[in-house]
Amino acid sequence: MTDYAEEQRNELEAIESIYEDSFTVLTEEPTSFTITVTSDVGEQGEIAEATLKFTYVEKYPDEPPLWEIFSQDNLEDVDAASLLTLLQQQAEENLGMVMIFTLVTAVQEKLNEIVDLMKNRQEEEKQRKEREAEEAEKVTFQGTVVNIENFLLWKAGFELEVAEMRHKKQQKEEEQALKTKLTGKQLFETDHNLDTSDIQFLEEAGNSVEVDESLFQDIEDLDLDEDDPDFDPLGMGPWKWIFASCGVLLLIVIPLTVWLVCHYRYQKFCTWSCWPVSKQEVPAGVLPATKLDVTEVQWDLSWMEMSNLLEKDSYCGT
Repeated sequence: MTDYAEEQRNELEAIESIYEDSFTVLTEEPTSFTITVTSDVGEQGEIAEATLKFTYVEKYPDEPPLWEIFSQDNLEDVDAASLLTLLQQQAEENLGMVMIFTLVTAVQEKLNEIVDLMKNRQEEEKQRKEREAEEAEKVTFQGTVVNIENFLLWKAGFELEVAEMRHKKQQKEEEQALKTKLTGKQLFETDHNLDTSDIQFLEEAGNSVEVDESLFQDIEDLDLDEDDPDFDPLGMGPWKWIFASCGVLLLIVIPLTVWLVCHYRYQKFCTWSCWPVSKQEVPAGVLPATKLDVTEVQWDLSWMEMSNLLEKDSYCGT
């Protein structure tokens, strides 16, 4: 008689030692565990992974265990379905023998095939997108054949679009006009009805304009003495300009007067032609008849030269 429990314990110990890093026991009664199966890395770094959950039945290995895909990574639904089909085939072929290792090995080989197919799928997807882009480009260049029906349809849509654009433009202009406020002068220039608007208002009101007389009751108490000698309604405005003008005039006249006086004195007292500067310039006179007269003439010449020198020192400008 086959001892199913003993065979299950032995296989469980072997599986745990083989798949130490990816083996996890979930329950002991019934015995349930998971094994994570990972494919080899593809050329472009692709990888596929599936976590298989196994549960022993009472008569295992004469009856196949229960299995399911606990989790999956980078697998499509078609790939998951193919894994389940593969497990069913391998279980039927290995009835009567412990089969967990065989099932896991078959799944790993299938994952490697799926990774190889991923490259082919990517190439096919790339080619499919390229074909679609080429077809779309052909349609763009070919365009649409124009006939009466599609032309009228396009014309109606175009006119509707133009009308909408004009409406939006008009609304924008109106909003801009409202934002720009006119001055009082501009209002009266654009609307001449404003010239008589106040008169019309008084006529409609029956000239019944109410005035608060209490505002003018204390007007006699105001100190408005116009006989005050210090009262100057014009202020100091005009006098400031008069004083400033006089100051500017004095600044011009005083230097001019000083210059004229100096020039006059120079012309009067410092003329070169007024004084002889050498003996040669002494005017010729009557020659002396005696020696005494000669001495007197020489003395007079020395006096004249001394006087000339003194005058030149007094007036340095000559």
